[in-house]
Amino acid sequence: MTRTHASIDWLASLPTSERHVLAHLWQVADAAELGQPASIQAVVARLSSAERSALDRVIAAGGKLAAKTLEREYGKIRSHRDIVTPRAYLLALHGQASVLERLYVLGLIQPLKAVDGEYYVIFSDWLQALPAVSAPNLPIWHEYARPSTWVEADRSQTESVLTTVLAVCYQQALKLTRQLQLEREGLRLICQRIAVSTPTSERQFGQLAWIRSCALEAGLLQINNQQLQLAGNPLHWLEASPKQRLEQLFNGWLGSDFDEFSLTELQIQAQFDLQNARQQLWQCLQTAPSDQWLGFDDLLAQMQASYPELLRSDFEQPNIENQHGEQLNGWQHWHEVEGAWITAACQGPLFWLGLLDIDQMKHPQALRLTQWASHLLHAGHEPSQFAGQLQLASDGLIRVPPSVEPLPRFQIQRITEWQSTDTHGTMIVRLTAHSYSQALQRGIQASQMQAFLQRWCDRPVPHDLQTLFEQWQSDRSQLLARPALLLEASEPSLLSEIANLPNLPPYAELNEQLWEFELADAAAMTLTLHEAGYALNQVSEFDQRISDHDLKQLLTAVMTVQRLAPSLVSEALIERVLRALPSSERQQLKTNVKQWLQIINRS
Repeated sequence: MTRTHASIDWLASLPTSERHVLAHLWQVADAAELGQPASIQAVVARLSSAERSALDRVIAAGGKLAAKTLEREYGKIRSHRDIVTPRAYLLALHGQASVLERLYVLGLIQPLKAVDGEYYVIFSDWLQALPAVSAPNLPIWHEYARPSTWVEADRSQTESVLTTVLAVCYQQALKLTRQLQLEREGLRLICQRIAVSTPTSERQFGQLAWIRSCALEAGLLQINNQQLQLAGNPLHWLEASPKQRLEQLFNGWLGSDFDEFSLTELQIQAQFDLQNARQQLWQCLQTAPSDQWLGFDDLLAQMQASYPELLRSDFEQPNIENQHGEQLNGWQHWHEVEGAWITAACQGPLFWLGLLDIDQMKHPQALRLTQWASHLLHAGHEPSQFAGQLQLASDGLIRVPPSVEPLPRFQIQRITEWQSTDTHGTMIVRLTAHSYSQALQRGIQASQMQAFLQRWCDRPVPHDLQTLFEQWQSDRSQLLARPALLLEASEPSLLSEIANLPNLPPYAELNEQLWEFELADAAAMTLTLHEAGYALNQVSEFDQRISDHDLKQLLTAVMTVQRLAPSLVSEALIERVLRALPSSERQQLKTNVKQWLQIINRS
């Protein structure tokens, strides 16, 4: 064996007293025997199993291994520079040495600082004297015995809940707490429609909190003035194919701020890069066989081997406690922390997305990739999912089974009033005069309602229901309520004098002492009377702001006209108005304009 300069120089650099200490630890008679093959082998033979395991890791890596890789499992080496006082030195004497510190004291490993990081190394000539060790084998997937019962993932249930959230937000914005979680009233509106007991806070309904986070990230919802509301038109998601809807929700989960630890009993005081952890978990699951049951232990072993720093790079940070208040710092608690997060992500989001079946909801032992997981990874025939229809009665009562697609489930809630939801998830809604009127105010035409019912219901629109539509339309045309401005005089002669004034706006004479003006003419009428010397109380202006829906419809029409005749409408004016809208809604308006132009060009 050829002695290298590194080992010789290192031994020569040690003070005589330290070489004697090493000789004592190596149990050799003379310091000259240090580094000899027989002495090295004798020292290694006396190592504990943990010390031998750590040394073998370095040997298997060729004598050089990243310090972080070893330290997270075998502890760190205390630096004498950290012992700044005699008291600290005396306390350190009683501290138990880590595995790496024992190997360092024996001189079997040496710390090395390089440009690309810190390492632990073994002198090359000493390495030759050590028994060869093969690199550790990566864990493999084993087929798990098929469980007698299991819980099948049902992504349709997730889409039904999300569709309900979208429908409720379509009807009204939902107030949020300071932590930007749903207030109890919003929880009640959603939970009553999906037949779930209303929790005291959103934290107690993990799936709903997750759906809200995914929908925000996916661009289906937005937060404005501490309120949850639709982000533009949700029809682009509702009308998409099942795979496209799944991809949008999946990507929304990958980038969301949802904390899977909220589904566990752990108490967290630190922030982790959960987005990166989700990517790594999904990459690991892609290596798993898609046609068999797998053990959760195999998944944890795969993740620990491939992504040991899934959440933490410094395992000594005391930032996590279990339900008993015990600190879970240290590599030995990897399964209790990282493992708990992996389990929560699997039985929570991945199960809700319909990508994983599990054997049981609490403490799952086995999992299986579903057909949707395979379809998400590889293009192919989409599994069947929805097949139900709306069940229509002649009196306007409609049953919405869970098997109804998201699009008609959302649309039917836009034109009806919710009645109840049974324990099987069938929602019961009713067409009423009020819901009909509300739909018309939101820009939905009667013909569109009837065409929708004709397409998605299990029967043609009954004659009795068509008669109801006609009656509701007739009632709306017979009675018309509109705001107006009334001018009342104390004497009839006063109105007779005012009638002779020039430039007086048009009015209707209700009686001798009462006139009616259009509300929009209030300013002109007031100015005319003041200039003629008549005293008039301050007229309070009626709020005539148009709705957001009507504003978007108007902008779409104006933008279409601008494209067809640029000289009629200034593009700069349109741009100034558009900037008052969120970017997502701006883009949707431009898309609507393109569709209108295509229709016009075809005609």
